[in-house]
Order: sequence, then C-alpha cells, then structure tokens
Amino acid sequence: KMSKFHIGSGNRTPKIDFDSDLNYFLIEGRSLPENTQQFYESAISWIKNYKPKAGTTILLEMKFTYINSSSLIALLSIVLNLKKHTNRNCALNIKWFYEEDDEDLLLAGEDISNVAEVEFEYLEIL
Repeated sequence: KMSKFHIGSGNRTPKIDFDSDLNYFLIEGRSLPENTQQFYESAISWIKNYKPKAGTTILLEMKFTYINSSSLIALLSIVLNLKKHTNRNCALNIKWFYEEDDEDLLLAGEDISNVAEVEFEYLEIL
C-alpha cells in the first residue's frame, strides 16, 4: 500500500507531500505548470485511492507564493476528494497560507473554499 506520495518542487511547480499514515497533505510553492492537468494528475489519482479510517482527522496545508487559475481547478479536485471522507465522520482541516498583502492569493483560497463548500483556515505569512 502506498502510504506516501512526493513530488519535489520545480521552478513552476509546487512541492507535493502526501502521507496517508499521518493523514497529512502538503502542497507548497509556485503553481503555474506548463500542463496543469498532467502535473496534478498523479496527485489527484493518489488522493482518490486514499482511504482513511472513519473518524480520522485529515490535515491539508496549502502554502503558495503564486498560483495560476488552471491550478485552482486541480486544487478544487483535491479538496473535493478529501471532503468525501467527511461522510465517514472524518474531520477535514484545511489551512491556506498566503503572504502578507497578497489579496489575490487570499481570494484564490476563498474561491476554492466557497466552491467546495469546505471551511478553510487562512493564515498570513508575515
């Protein structure tokens, strides 16, 4: 069973670290891949196969310095695939980090939160 998923960060792509043993998911860095769907495909399919025990607390942290609009669709898919576990009494905690005064990044998080109907915790990086 694959308990970990990792993609190192690139110039245009974020670091992705998923750990199903810890129920911890991190996406961090810049997200403006040449082909967004292709870049996020393996991460999304890994998340689709993630099966936490009922009652688990799942933590997703997203820490972007820049994100393009096509990445938002991929992130929405990740959030929605984690959200489905709330039907099994899992708690989903999502932390959205954004740099001080970066309104665009804050709004991007709010957009995903609103569309997915999942509450985010917004944390300003000073």
